[in-house]
Amino acid sequence: MGRSLKDEIEVVREAMLNAAMKEGLCAKQTLILSQRLDRLMNQLTTERENQCCPDKTNTSVHI
Repeated sequence: MGRSLKDEIEVVREAMLNAAMKEGLCAKQTLILSQRLDRLMNQLTTERENQCCPDKTNTSVHI
């Protein structure tokens, strides 16, 4: 069974922080992980909005 979205967010967040501390904030790997985290957070927000208001038009932006 795969990880939950929340678990995946936490794993990517920790990896991003580690990359930032080890390689720097502007390092390619840090930025890649930051973008991945943004996409996961957008996905979580969309899922929560759909659970709360399933008839609401989806206006979230996905990168």
